[in-house]
Amino acid sequence: MRSILTLFILSLAIPAFSQQPQTTYKVTGTIKDLKGAVIGGLAIMENEKYSGAVTDINGEFQIALSPGDHLLTLGKFYDLRLFLKIVDGGPNPDNVELTVDTSRVCCVLSSGAAFPKPIVLPKPPYPAAAKAIRARGEVVVTVKVDHEGNVTSATAESGHRFLKGTAVAAAKSARFEPSTATEREARLTFFFWDEEPRDGLVRYSNQYRIEIVSNPVYSN
Repeated sequence: MRSILTLFILSLAIPAFSQQPQTTYKVTGTIKDLKGAVIGGLAIMENEKYSGAVTDINGEFQIALSPGDHLLTLGKFYDLRLFLKIVDGGPNPDNVELTVDTSRVCCVLSSGAAFPKPIVLPKPPYPAAAKAIRARGEVVVTVKVDHEGNVTSATAESGHRFLKGTAVAAAKSARFEPSTATEREARLTFFFWDEEPRDGLVRYSNQYRIEIVSNPVYSN
């Protein structure tokens, strides 16, 4: 009788220790530059870690957040710090519109030196493996350029690991205007899209931005 009673008590206690699924809330928004142009391909960081959320080709994003305090940023090239408090049961922020200053991204270094003017900026292929897992978004590549305009080194500073290799390979084939300077530096930004832009939107662009658009190979 004691064994049966003990088993019954344990069976009642087990649910109390079982882990309940954590509720998350979807927060949507749009990111624009100072002139109101939407910016796609921006990877959203949460507490300095990639959250899995990226702005789409229309500058829109969606991120799932659990109840609590959250700090969202866009990495070291964009000056944005967004503090969000998510309350269980709401109301919670949604359809937020964020504005960022793109001057740190293009077209000067932190020292104030201008990027060398590009002559040839090859467009890399969209890797099949990246498309298969829906890898997309921004890859920032820093290049070193010699006096003849040839790229001597290229380093991916950010971006999805399935996209970095093809972006770096393309950056190494870029050509810039010759100069008397022995070494110069520039940042090239590659954007990989598996969607078409919505009509009527003004989208951010600059001469150091290379966009690669490919039809998706997956179905929703």
